[in-house]
Amino acid sequence: MASRVEDIESLLSLGSTTAEAVYHRNCSKFEGQSFFQNVREESQKHGIDHVRQKILGEVLEKKDMTIRTKVLPPAIKRMLQRKKVLIVLDDVNDPQDLKYLLGEDELNLYSCSKLASLPNSICKLKCLAKLNLGRYPKLASLPDSIEELRSLAELGISSCSKLASLLDSIDELRSLEKLSLSSCSKLASLPDSIGELRSLAKLSLSSCSGLASLQDSIGGLRSFTMLYLNGCYGLTSLPDNIGALKSLQWLYLDGCSGLINLPNSIGGLKSLKSLLSRLTSLPDSIDELKSLKSLNLSGRSGLASLPDNIGALKSLKYLILMVAQD
Repeated sequence: MASRVEDIESLLSLGSTTAEAVYHRNCSKFEGQSFFQNVREESQKHGIDHVRQKILGEVLEKKDMTIRTKVLPPAIKRMLQRKKVLIVLDDVNDPQDLKYLLGEDELNLYSCSKLASLPNSICKLKCLAKLNLGRYPKLASLPDSIEELRSLAELGISSCSKLASLLDSIDELRSLEKLSLSSCSKLASLPDSIGELRSLAKLSLSSCSGLASLQDSIGGLRSFTMLYLNGCYGLTSLPDNIGALKSLQWLYLDGCSGLINLPNSIGGLKSLKSLLSRLTSLPDSIDELKSLKSLNLSGRSGLASLPDNIGALKSLKYLILMVAQD
C-alpha cells in the first residue's frame, strides 16, 4: 500500500506562471515544499528517476539522497507521513507519472476550503485508488469526468455542505468499495444507479440531515457489509427490499428520529451482526436475524415492550436498552 502524504495539491491544468504563483503564495503553510518546473523536459533529459529524487530531496531536505528502487523505501514513506507537504509539478506530460513521482495512489484535498470545483483533468489519474474531499464547503457538484476513475476504490466527500446530488453515472466507478458522504447536509437523495456499484461494501451517510429516503435500487448491492445512517433525522423509512442485502453485517440508525419502524423484510438480513436504532417497535421478523450479536435500542426511544420472539435470537450477546433522561 502506498504511503499517505497529507495535503498534496497537484495542479494539473495551470500554466507555469500561475502554478508558480500559487506555490509561492502557499508554500509557507507546509513543512516540506517543492516546485518542479519542466517535468517533461527534465524527464526526457535525465529520466523520471532523476526527477523523483530531486523532488523528494527538496521535500525532505536531503539533497544528496539516492533511491535505487521503483517503490519508495519504508524509511522514506515514514518521513513523508510525518510531514505536511506541498508539491507543485509544472508541465507533466503523462499524469500517470504523478503516482510514480509521489509514490501515491491517493489524492487528499481535505480541508481545501477555497477550492470550489475539481478540474475535469482529474480523469487522467487512471491509477487513483483513493480520493478524499472532506471539508470541501464550496463543492456543489462533481465533474462528469470522475466516472473515468475506474481504479477508484475509496471516495470520501464528507462535510461538503453544498453538495446536493451525486452524478447519475456514479455506477461507472466499478471498483468503488467505500463511499463516504457523511455530513453532506444538502444531499436529498442518491441516484438510482447506486445499486449498480457491485463492489461497494461500505456506505456512510451519517448526519446527512436532508436525506429523506433511500433508493429501492440499494437492494442490488450484493457486496454491501456496512450502512451508516446515524443522524439522518429526515429519513422516515427504509426501502422494502432492504432484506435483499444478504451480506449486510452492520446497520446503524442512531439519531434517525423520523424513522420509527423497520420494514418486515429486515428479517432477510441473514448476515446482520449489529443493529443500532431508536424505534417505537420492532418488526415481527426480528427473530429471523440469526447472526445478530448486538442490538442497541438505547436513547430516547418510544419502545414500550420487546416482542415475545426476541428469544429466538440465539446469537445475541448484547442487548442495550438504556434510556436517556431529560
